[in-house]
Amino acid sequence: MDDKHPTIANTSVEDFDKTVRANTRGTFLCCREAANRLKRGFGGRIILMSTSLVGPVATEMFLAGRSQEYVNMGIEDCPLGRPGETIDVAKVIEFLACDDSEWVNGQVIIVNGGLVV
Repeated sequence: MDDKHPTIANTSVEDFDKTVRANTRGTFLCCREAANRLKRGFGGRIILMSTSLVGPVATEMFLAGRSQEYVNMGIEDCPLGRPGETIDVAKVIEFLACDDSEWVNGQVIIVNGGLVV
């Protein structure tokens, strides 16, 4: 996603490692602090979000040179018939952050419109 490396093919292993380390370390440090605060009785929630490289990799390697019609076929495979939007994920995060979700613990919640990959 960096202009310095417009494609996976042009990204060095060193730059990949640096990016992964920065992202992973930041997540770990935030989670560790949140866990310590929870242990000290401050309450709250730890909500981790992630995505995969499927989008960029698919775009770069499998969809390059394909027609828009071909690309849209993937959207049609989604039971909701549309790409996901920010609000789709935001509603799930809102629920997880509220008291109504107190019995949701240690779960992986996939927010993908029912798309089976």
